[in-house]
Amino acid sequence: MIIHHLCFGLLLLNSFLLAQNDSPSHADPVPLIYQPLRPTSVKPGGQAFKLTVRGTGFTAHSVVNWNGSPLRTARLGSSELSAVVPASFVNMPGTASVKVSTSAGSGVTSNAQFFTISNPVVRPKFRNFEQTTVFAGVYALTTADLNGDGNLDIAGVVPGDNMVFVMLGNGDGTFQQAVSFPVGNQPISLVAADFNRDGILDLATGNELDGTLSVLLGNGDGTFQAQTVFATAAYPFTLFAADLNGDGKLDLVVGSQSGPPGVVSVLLGRGDGTFRHHVEYGTGGSTVDAMTVGDFNRDGILDLVVFDHNINSASVLLGIGNGDFEAPTFVKFPTAASFRSAVAADFNNDGKLDLAVAWEYEGYSEGAFVLLGDGKGGFPVIHNHQAGRYPMGIGLGDFNADGILDLMVSNIDSDNISILLGREHAKFRGRLDYKAGSQAFGVAVGDFNNDGRLDVAVPLPNGGYSSIAVLLQE
Repeated sequence: MIIHHLCFGLLLLNSFLLAQNDSPSHADPVPLIYQPLRPTSVKPGGQAFKLTVRGTGFTAHSVVNWNGSPLRTARLGSSELSAVVPASFVNMPGTASVKVSTSAGSGVTSNAQFFTISNPVVRPKFRNFEQTTVFAGVYALTTADLNGDGNLDIAGVVPGDNMVFVMLGNGDGTFQQAVSFPVGNQPISLVAADFNRDGILDLATGNELDGTLSVLLGNGDGTFQAQTVFATAAYPFTLFAADLNGDGKLDLVVGSQSGPPGVVSVLLGRGDGTFRHHVEYGTGGSTVDAMTVGDFNRDGILDLVVFDHNINSASVLLGIGNGDFEAPTFVKFPTAASFRSAVAADFNNDGKLDLAVAWEYEGYSEGAFVLLGDGKGGFPVIHNHQAGRYPMGIGLGDFNADGILDLMVSNIDSDNISILLGREHAKFRGRLDYKAGSQAFGVAVGDFNNDGRLDVAVPLPNGGYSSIAVLLQE
């Protein structure tokens, strides 16, 4: 039971509009970037190039930022921006943080997507080391720069100890000792975002056994204030942060495993770190195994897709712009499956958002379904790719720096992570397996040593003191 989110988290920076009530705001929406950036990577020492950024919440005033520096930006549509990256920005290997701000000089920015400056390789190679935490049963992980030093940090949840922990990155692939903070009863999911618009990342956890969310406001140094608790539907399981109603304040959406019936809870944000009372929406199924967020019908409004093994379907809930959703429509799968985690990206570069979901069925078959979107909220084409024994977590990244998005899947039974190298037209090559450690659960992707190659962190909740396997790409 793991939720991860390539994760990289949803970031906001300073905002001068701190609303303290429930009255609607006419601020620009909080932008959201979808992977992949186009291109996904370039070789060091190259020329200036155009970077295409796709997502939602883009306006005529939106600006693409490269490591905090604004780029000359053109709006190609409500869901696409183009920006010129100078040659001097890519003259050395490294990884850039790309965000979209609502306007030049604005503190309200999107989540970060990472762009690698690296020479392509045929087959990624990793060296593995484990960092033992002082907690037993680490599950979900996310990566983000929680103390603003330019290095990626790791945050995770420990369901058995009712806590979230933070390991600050040293920038060389190693991490400081974990520091914990109390949350609710059996936290199972985690997201990092700026809920009070002060330019500092906060944390939220979904607490499965008491039907709550815990929100911990960040202090800016990697520590967090005491939790504030908000009710959800029973058994919150999956968790995302996004501006669902376009008011410039981040909201939370939670999928529950309480069914039947299957429900998602939406908590609209007030912009000060607090949230309105949750509203429940039926998924048309009986539970929520996995969930992801995106604009699947290209109307500029965020939608939800929920995966349910009991009905062997994905439920598509199209947003109507105020935080509400239309009645669900369904995508049937060709074989019975239990779904583990899902991501959204445009895998075939046709401007339409696609899906990938890790799945297994009673240990007899498993893989990663790739669902190609039609741009109308439907997914008429489904491909299956073998992805190791008992897949659990799924992540995204251009691991071989060839300019094409790849998939990474963690596998419990084989203790491996597997990379499916992307090809054109949403096809993937045969998988590459890498030993991660006992009971490899989710995956969190990022460049932990700032060398321009994507690395991976994997929770290993194998009893006793858990470990975090960090696989650094060579």
